[in-house]
Amino acid sequence: MDYKIVPLSGANNIKIPVLDAYENKKDGGTPPTPVWIIKADAFFESSMHGYESYIPLQGLSMHTNRDSSIMFGATQGMASSSSLRHSEVIIAIENGGHGPKLESCLNENGKIQNITIKRLTEIQKEKRPVQDIKFHGCEIKKIQQEFDRLIIWFNLSKRTNTFFMFDDQGAPRGSVVSEVDYSKNTILS
Repeated sequence: MDYKIVPLSGANNIKIPVLDAYENKKDGGTPPTPVWIIKADAFFESSMHGYESYIPLQGLSMHTNRDSSIMFGATQGMASSSSLRHSEVIIAIENGGHGPKLESCLNENGKIQNITIKRLTEIQKEKRPVQDIKFHGCEIKKIQQEFDRLIIWFNLSKRTNTFFMFDDQGAPRGSVVSEVDYSKNTILS
C-alpha cells in the first residue's frame, strides 16, 4: 500500500499518513476499492456492497502509551506502572454530505458513541476484514476542511483492536484482540 506523510495546514508540526490512491486519482476517475474504511454511528453511507454505512478512510494517525517513571534506590532501574493513555485520533476522509452532519455534531456536543475502522483485503475473491479497530465514547474535538478532504480530531474512552487471521485457503484461523478502557485505566483483553 502506498502512502505519504502529509503536513496539515494550520497545524504546527502535525503530519498524518495519507493513502496515495486518494491523493492521485488518475484522469479524474474514482479511487480504487478502499483498503481502509470507516463508520461513525449513522453519519456515513456508501454503495460498497456489505459496507453501506462505511466510507473510505484516507488518513489515520494515533498512538497509545503508558505513562511510567523509573524508580531509583533499592529498585533501581525498575519501571513503575501508571496510566494508560491514548492520543487524539486524527482521521482524513473525503468531504461529502456527512461534513455538515459532523459539524452539527461538533457544535452540539461532539459526542459519537462508536467509530469503527476496518482494514480490508481480498481473500478468495471476497473483501474480508483483517483488522477491526473500534472506538467507543468518542468526542469530536476539531474539524478542518482542506478542499475536498475533512481532517477530524477526536478523543475516545475505550478502544478494541482486533486482528483476524486466515489460512492459505482463506479459512478463518482466529483472532488476536487488545481492548482497553482508558476512562478506567483497565485492560479488558
